[in-house]
Amino acid sequence: MKFSPCGGFLCTAGQDMNVVVWCVGALPVDAQSSTEDDGNAKRTSPPTTAAGANEETNRRSFNRNDNKKYPFVDAVELKSFINPTPYRVLEGHTGDVIDIAWSKSKFILSASTDKTVCLWHVSRTECLQFFRHPDIVTAVEFHPAHDRYYISGCFDRKLRVW
Repeated sequence: MKFSPCGGFLCTAGQDMNVVVWCVGALPVDAQSSTEDDGNAKRTSPPTTAAGANEETNRRSFNRNDNKKYPFVDAVELKSFINPTPYRVLEGHTGDVIDIAWSKSKFILSASTDKTVCLWHVSRTECLQFFRHPDIVTAVEFHPAHDRYYISGCFDRKLRVW
């Protein structure tokens, strides 16, 4: 999973062969924490949500026993931070997606066990371009200064610049 450079989106991917784009809200800016005797973080002030209002339900302290599925995540705060409904579900791979990269201009690369890299844009649901490889693609990354270029790593032990 990767956050976009602007912080407004989060991409997740995996065995379902899809790349999912989520909208991300602002982090609570006034949330201060201290450590209790048992090592759990405790908020000392209520957080402000993306909308800018304090919520009584977000005043809970993090507690390892609060949520069995995500033991270190406050479920109410997670909902206010990441929209629970995906912004986009990008379908196009026929194998597991094992790496994702974001450009500064909101393009997304996804590397897959189907021996391809897909180029996406956050505003569209279809793959803009497939880049075929001779073996499984294990890594992708945009060039940090010139995001019209990217590099891919493949099981054939070669790096490719596109």
